[in-house]
Amino acid sequence: MRFTKFGAKFLVIGTFLFILAYSYRDSIPVPTELTTLDLVTAGGVDISEENEKEFFSLSYLSGESGGSAVGNEDKDVINVKSHTFSSAIEQMQSVTNRTMKDSHLDYILIGEETARGNLSYFIQHYARSPSVRFDAHIFITKSMSAEEFFEKALTSDISVNARVDTILRDRTQISSFVKRNLKDLLQIYYSKEKTGLIPVLEIVESPIDDDGAGRGNDEDEDEMDENSEEDEGGDEEDEAANDDISDDAKAYTFAFGGLGIIKDGKLVGFIEKELVRAYVILTQNLTTGTIEVTDEDGVLSTFGIKSTNRKISFQTDERGIPVKVRLDIGVDVNFNETLAHEQILTDENIPILNELKNEAVKSEIELLIAKSKETGADFIGIGDAFAMRHPYKFHHIRDDWREIFLDLEYDIYVGSTLLRYFNINAYN
Repeated sequence: MRFTKFGAKFLVIGTFLFILAYSYRDSIPVPTELTTLDLVTAGGVDISEENEKEFFSLSYLSGESGGSAVGNEDKDVINVKSHTFSSAIEQMQSVTNRTMKDSHLDYILIGEETARGNLSYFIQHYARSPSVRFDAHIFITKSMSAEEFFEKALTSDISVNARVDTILRDRTQISSFVKRNLKDLLQIYYSKEKTGLIPVLEIVESPIDDDGAGRGNDEDEDEMDENSEEDEGGDEEDEAANDDISDDAKAYTFAFGGLGIIKDGKLVGFIEKELVRAYVILTQNLTTGTIEVTDEDGVLSTFGIKSTNRKISFQTDERGIPVKVRLDIGVDVNFNETLAHEQILTDENIPILNELKNEAVKSEIELLIAKSKETGADFIGIGDAFAMRHPYKFHHIRDDWREIFLDLEYDIYVGSTLLRYFNINAYN
């Protein structure tokens, strides 16, 4: 291949620049912010009342390790309170040498009390801030404020950042199908019906056996042992105090806790994590998960979900108003394991097992529909499905959809197909 004059000149200049850059690599200035990772990785927002006055509480998880996947030893929680959101942000920047910019946030946590109250202040701030990362993931912290969540999550040796990444990326977890970022939350809030779902995180005890969590050094433990020997037979107050100490010594992490139902800019309820599978089946094509069923003999068997499909159809009255919804659900599964002590896959048993699987999925869908009616939130998307199939009819009932939605009846049909199974015999 022959080089042109331009190609040869470009090669010579490129080689010269590479040698020059390599020779002075230690003198080339780089943004220290990117090398030290001295920035916030997650932020939380809470609104609470003190002395009948409303306070905005901002919490940030910060640390030199930045996105490190190992431990939380370099991380800490920074928290400020103020009467306004703007002043809280100014105060946060003034009391720390950390770089406090929303553009650095990977995760944003909203305390449950704040989410139940009103998201308007939160939404207004992030909607107008020019430094916001719209791909930052949003979570609601169940049964506690964002500040409390951060403090408990840091007691574990499990990295907070790594744990969130696992929840979001691991496709074996149903939560990976219901990601929500800041842009999604803004769309939920500013849509006409203002109905949507946000993933929930809940604190759980850490699986790591950390005997030293929340405790002192060995000398302190020796002193506690000596005191315990001297104070044998102490009163109930001492026992209660010891219980408090042991509780403080526990290490915690967090797990996917279901989905928060957002309606009219507020949290109005939760879809428990046990029902999230039914939500995913009704709204998307679920490709992972398991169904556990127990037969009439009390034998537990597990079926791995390979794929699902759904079809929605409507029955309308003479005015074109929907009165009944038919849901046809198909589930393809593999037979993974059983605790049976005898051969279970017989021609007589397979139809029984299929029916048990069908009933398990159907009951979950019924509970999910009941939750939807209870909160008055059409998070399943029944209205959207009707609008796509009958746009002209939906145009005339759009303003009355909420009332129509609450009166709908449902026919649910679930059919499962066993794709693969082995001749599983008794365990000897």
